[in-house]
Amino acid sequence: ENGEDVSFKQAIVATGSFPLRPPIPGLESERCVDSTGLLDQTEVPRRLVVLGGGIIGCEFASIFRRFGSEVTIIEMLPALIPQEDADASKELAKQFGRRGITLQLEKQCTGVEEKDGSLTVAFGDGDTVECDLMLLSVGRGPLVEGLGLEEIGVELDRTKGIAADEHRRTTVPHIYAVGDCAGYWQLAHTAFREGEVAAENAMGHEAVVDSRGVPRPIYTDPEIAGVGLTEAEAREQYGDDVAVGVFPWVANARAVMQNETVGWVKSIHENRYGELLGLVMVGPHVTDLIEAGVVALDAESTVETVADGMAAHPTLSEAIKEAGLVALGRAIHLPPKKRAKATAE
Repeated sequence: ENGEDVSFKQAIVATGSFPLRPPIPGLESERCVDSTGLLDQTEVPRRLVVLGGGIIGCEFASIFRRFGSEVTIIEMLPALIPQEDADASKELAKQFGRRGITLQLEKQCTGVEEKDGSLTVAFGDGDTVECDLMLLSVGRGPLVEGLGLEEIGVELDRTKGIAADEHRRTTVPHIYAVGDCAGYWQLAHTAFREGEVAAENAMGHEAVVDSRGVPRPIYTDPEIAGVGLTEAEAREQYGDDVAVGVFPWVANARAVMQNETVGWVKSIHENRYGELLGLVMVGPHVTDLIEAGVVALDAESTVETVADGMAAHPTLSEAIKEAGLVALGRAIHLPPKKRAKATAE
């Protein structure tokens, strides 16, 4: 209303996303907040319930537990961060348990009641938990409505986002879509790259978004990071022709020096050509270290390239090389796996 008309030859839509709010009775309470509302708080809640065990929910659960809050996560699926590597999910759940974060997995929230300045959250089959604040982190939806896009022929889905190709060009050739509204990933760094690609194409160049090397950082304690395929995805695509190597931080000198030995690095490759398919890490500074995997995947490196390359000592980055060596059966700083004894027929 009362807006200014702007004429253009090329346009890039980057309207972002909004936090979803499920239709659960009681969530209209001011004590039920999204991530923005949580950051607006002036006091640390003594008791925090997090609805949703995805990336955002786990990150805030980790942060507020460090602040001293009693934290409970309610997640309807059987695992935290369900789209990440299963071993990383299990490691995070184990470490959250050790930190005193209560996990209520495979449980659905059924209602919230506010009374005397606190909330009673009902979930599962009649279970309840008391809290002072509740974080709603069940996902985000693309901001695509009210823009007039459909009227000019731009194809979109209100739940998935604007349809855009690898150039981030929509169904109207001179209009592009990037970031959360485009429906690929909901990550700041992917939006940055998509913006670069869309701008180049809008100026007449030819650029595409390569989805192979998209890093997946999760800023919990311990940190988690992945790039490429998870182990399950690799085995689904390549069957038994997959090799995996896991190198624990307890065998890395720098991690021992820093007294940060929780977690591991996992290397995943296919056996025919030795192509590196993915890296998954849990532990100290892995959200920084994952860039090595991004470069390796973008370059279509083999596991031998990673495993046989020199890594400075003592550094955390040695663990990437060491995981590759484990995957190749050439571990140096781990004892050899015991072979199964032959049984007489």
